[in-house]
This record gives sequence, structure tokens and C-alpha cells, in this order.
Amino acid sequence: MWYRTINDYTQGMALTVLATSILVSGGSSSRLEVVFFYFSLYLISIGCGGYQPNLQSLGADQLDTEEEKSTFFTRYHVLTHLGSALGDTVMVYMVTAKGWVFGFSVCTIVGLMGLTLFLCGFPLFRQYKNYGNPYTRALQVIVAAVRKWRLKLPSDSSLLYEEEKGHNRQHLKHTDNLR
Repeated sequence: MWYRTINDYTQGMALTVLATSILVSGGSSSRLEVVFFYFSLYLISIGCGGYQPNLQSLGADQLDTEEEKSTFFTRYHVLTHLGSALGDTVMVYMVTAKGWVFGFSVCTIVGLMGLTLFLCGFPLFRQYKNYGNPYTRALQVIVAAVRKWRLKLPSDSSLLYEEEKGHNRQHLKHTDNLR
């Protein structure tokens, strides 16, 4: 599941602390130590790539009204950018003053605290079951768009074709956007 990538991120941070302490402690680094360091950085990237795109949708799924969701997205973006600004200033200062190992250690501890908070609250989250394969659904949209590329659209969306209700198919909702 996608929340496992948070664990990958935290493990990557812990490995980065270890790899940095090995690299900083010795004079010259072996090829294996450098590979270990880059592996830990790549593990962090993979971990971030797994959970970052899901955070907004997970947070929005917990709320009921559009106003609550709008407030959530505003706060999410403000706090994300504030965190980036603090990371670019405070963390750079800590790394400059105390060293790379200290800076990566602080990031690892904060990541572990975040993982702990997330796992404590996970049973309380609303969780929705997946219905079908999302890739199949996206491919259906692309195929439908290619097939209907040159068709003239009626001015009234109620004139568009609808299948009978008895079939077990999902329908695309009609919108007036992108006309």
C-alpha cells in the first residue's frame, strides 16, 4: 500500500545518516561507500515519490464539505511552502554549524515522529475501496477521445448518447467544460 513508502523514506533517511557518517569519518571513501550513500538518497526519492502525490487526496477524503476541503488545500499549500522555507534556512544553518550527520539526523528524527503520528491516526482515517483498475479507466477515456475526435458536439448535453441502465458499465459524467 502507498503508506509503506513513508517507511521507505524514513529508512532512506536513516541510511543517509549512516552513509554520511561513514563518508565524513574517513579520509578517502571507497566506491562501495559512495554507492551506499547514493542508494540511500535514491531510497529517499522513491519514498517521497510514493506518498507525496497521495497526501492531498487522503486529506481531502477526510472532509465532507467543499468549504472544508478548500480550507484544507489552502492550509496544506501554505504549510508545505513554510516547511520548504524553514528547510532551506534552518537546515542549511544546522548543516553548516554542526555538520551533515547532525542535519540528516534531525531530518530522520522528524521523519520518524511524522511516521509515528501518521500510524497512530491511520485507523481513524476514512478509507475507500478501489473500484476497478484506474489504468483501464484512463485508457477508456483516451480511446473514447480518439474515436470521437472529429464529431460535432450538440449544444445540449442531454442529446448525448447514453447506454441502457441495465448494463454493468461505469459512465463518464457529461460536463460543459473543455468544449
